[in-house]
Amino acid sequence: MREYIAPFGIGLAYPKYVPYIAKFNTIIRKLTEAGLAKKWLADIIIKSKQAKITRRNKQEGDPGASDESEEASQFRPLTMDNLQGGFILLLLGYGLSTLGLMAELTFKVILGHCIG
Repeated sequence: MREYIAPFGIGLAYPKYVPYIAKFNTIIRKLTEAGLAKKWLADIIIKSKQAKITRRNKQEGDPGASDESEEASQFRPLTMDNLQGGFILLLLGYGLSTLGLMAELTFKVILGHCIG
């Protein structure tokens, strides 16, 4: 790639002579030419500055910080409570696969004695 999406270096590792390098380069070039990379980078910088201002206002006890803190509170990291449903589905899948394995082994033993 001749141009960088961001002001810092970007490196993508590909095996030599793979057919999808041209497609990736085309997509990255289109993103750069459309200005999306600069916008995304600007959005990241703006959110970072807003978070710093909100933290500073909270530390100083500024009463006007409540509006900004409500807006910043929309962006919270995921906790175990948010991910609990995924873990329940994972355990349910493990349980069903274990039951399937047990049924398969049982039928194998039963059919092994009947045939053999």
